[in-house]
Amino acid sequence: LYDMNGCYSRLKELVPTLPQNRKVSRVEILQHVIDYIWDLELELNSESHVGTPGGRGLPARAPLSTL
Repeated sequence: LYDMNGCYSRLKELVPTLPQNRKVSRVEILQHVIDYIWDLELELNSESHVGTPGGRGLPARAPLSTL
């Protein structure tokens, strides 16, 4: 079995939107992971990102709120 604390620590390292300077809850980590995956999916599926820096032109999407 995996060490869940280690898995959450690894997610915190991999997701660039997570604050590194403060403690975040597991729920907040998962919310950021979901938002990050969603944003990556939008980038991959967007035709408007071709040839534009940073994928500009994507529709704005509100991040998940804290439960």
